[in-house]
Amino acid sequence: MNFRLLVVDDEKNIREGLAESLKMDGYDVVCAVDGDEGWKRFCNGDIDLVIADLKMPGLDGEELMHRILPRLPDFP
Repeated sequence: MNFRLLVVDDEKNIREGLAESLKMDGYDVVCAVDGDEGWKRFCNGDIDLVIADLKMPGLDGEELMHRILPRLPDFP
């Protein structure tokens, strides 16, 4: 089974570096440049894990998790 991960970070080098590393480990990776884009990508479905920067302009990682968890309380 191939897990699909969502990486959300406003810093391009961190986001792309982490995504590339995860892809080399065999994961299917989707990226978002901020919390708003991350939320949209999450809502599009089939995300197994979210890795998000906590401090970002606009919708930050903590608020993103507050949106996700009520929908899926057991989400990692």
